[in-house]
Order: sequence, then C-alpha cells, then structure tokens
Amino acid sequence: MKTKTLTLTFGLLLIVVISIKAQTTDVIYTTDQNSNTVTVIDGDKQEILGTLVLGYPNTDSRVFSPLYNGDINVHGINHDPVHQKVAVVSTVSNSVTIIDANTAKIIGRTNVGRNPHEPRFTKDGHEIWVTVRGDNYVSVLDAKSLKEKQRIILSEGPGMISFSNDGKKAFVCSSFDDNFWVIDVKTKKIIKTIKVPSKFSPFVNTTPDGKEVWVTHKDVGMVSRIDAINNTLIESFETGKITNHIGFSPNKYFVTVGGENKVKVYEIGSDNKAKMVNEIKTNDLPHGIWESTDGTKQYIVNELADSFQIIDVKNMEIVNTLPIGMRPQALIVTPFKGNLEVLKNNIKNQNPEFKGPKN
Repeated sequence: MKTKTLTLTFGLLLIVVISIKAQTTDVIYTTDQNSNTVTVIDGDKQEILGTLVLGYPNTDSRVFSPLYNGDINVHGINHDPVHQKVAVVSTVSNSVTIIDANTAKIIGRTNVGRNPHEPRFTKDGHEIWVTVRGDNYVSVLDAKSLKEKQRIILSEGPGMISFSNDGKKAFVCSSFDDNFWVIDVKTKKIIKTIKVPSKFSPFVNTTPDGKEVWVTHKDVGMVSRIDAINNTLIESFETGKITNHIGFSPNKYFVTVGGENKVKVYEIGSDNKAKMVNEIKTNDLPHGIWESTDGTKQYIVNELADSFQIIDVKNMEIVNTLPIGMRPQALIVTPFKGNLEVLKNNIKNQNPEFKGPKN
C-alpha cells in the first residue's frame, strides 16, 4: 500500500510540474514613441514588468547630437513566428532593434532606409520585411545577420506588411497613394495591385482564418476588406475619424478610432457586410491593439493618454488601465513560458549607454 501511495503521489507531482511548465503568460511589448522605450507588461497579472530603454526621450536635446546612436521615435513592432524574437522599428533613427523575447535583452540592431514604419517576420522566420515609408521599397533583411538581402521596389510610401497564413503571399498597404500590393514571397514580384479608397493606409493584418486581409484608411476613416485567396476588394466601410489599428477575436473585429476615443466592434453579417455591434470608450487617441493569446481580451495603447488598457471581450468593457511610456503607438503579445522574475530582473538591471554629449 505504501508503494502505491508513493507512486500515486509522484504521479500527481509529475502532472503538476508538467502543468506548470506548460502554462504560458501573455507578455506584451508596447512601443513608446516619444520616450523611446518599450514597456513590457504581464498581461495575466495586469502589471508592468519594466521598461526597456532604447534611447533618450525625444525631449532630450542629446538626441540631436551627430554622435548620438540611440533610437529615435520607437514606433513599429512585431515578433517572429515562434515568439523568440521581437523586432522594433524606430522611424527617425531608421533603425531595427531585435529583442530576445526569453530574456528581454537587446541582441541585434541595424539601420535601413529613410523613415521605416513596420517590421514583419516571414512565416518561416528567415526574413524580416521592413516597409521603408520615407522611400519606395520594402527592405528584406536576413533574420539572423540583419543584413539587407533585397529591396522590393514599389511606389512611394509602403506602410505595412501582412503575410498570408501559408506564407506564400505578402500584402502591403501604402501611406502615400491608393495602391495595395499583393507580392509573391518567394520571387519578391508583385502579383497584383488593388486600388483602395485612401492615400494613407498605415495598418494591415490578416484575419486568423487566413481568408481576409483588413486594412485601415486613417485619412478618410474607413476600413477595407481584401479577399486573401482571390486578391480582390470585398468592401470598404466607414469606421470613424483617425481609424488606426485592428484586433481580432473569434467572429469579431476590433477597430481603434482615435478621433472618437473609441474601439468599435464589428461582425460580418449574413449579407457578407461588416456591421458595427458595439463601441467601447477609451482614453485619448487609441492607436495600437492586439488580442490576448486565448482571445478573451484585447489590449490597446492610447497615444495621447500614455496608457495601456485591457478590454474584456465577453463583457465589452475596459477592465484595467496602466500608465506606460510617452506617445505609445503599437504593441504585440508573446506567449511566454519562462521565468517572469528573471525577465523582470533583466529589464531592471539593464544599463543602456548611448554616444553623445553628457548632461
């Protein structure tokens, strides 16, 4: 009987250990443009783990020094397919900074062309595509060496990239004209150019089921739905002034509308048209939005309030607000399986040094 009891106890202990190891935590990274920081947040406990300093704040005159080598205007962000790396784009320093998602340590940095906007890892994780919005191309970087492999020439102002779920196509919106490009990932050739009702489309993302691509039109307050299979425009519909980013939850689409301080929630009706079913009041100028790993929450950052908020998807309400860095723009969520205390200590013990005049 004693042997059976010990065996049972050991078995239960093993199950508990395996269960603990299998648990993941939503770790959120926000890009804070004016403080040139990345705020790291524990989404489950809803608390800030720390702040990664990528440069001096934009209010610090040292950023104008010709010797300064920190980041300026920390703006775009994305993670690799296996959530091991986070790429951050800074628009004024024309830089791409790589963060190890397991340790929160900076492991790489490179420069690209004028005013890059957003990075995206290819589905195989081998390349990082960066839209060079101040010019006319997408810079294709080797994800390991960070060296530029190729440039995909488009018209002026490519804004952002999203890939098809099978990784074979890239969808690129424009911030300067009404073009929306579909590109073959392997050949880097344009498959099709689709006209959209806007000359300022800063955000694009593929729906979780891979059937559609949604793109925001900030200047005219609209969103377009693109058929990701047939490469055709399904519809464009009004959303509101300063339409920014889009988040997804099962059967629902969350759109940040900065000019109204709202997140508007849409569903697709039986007529295959988007219909607004709810709206949620936020802090000033909601910008970036991203869904939790389990789909039960939407995380948002508010540009003029310097805040991070959490939306409960079931009840359609804000459940928490946290202060973060200055002028936050975007965010991503990584499922984290490591030791959060180690991550927290790594952030706390960082000692960034930047060249330039001393105060």
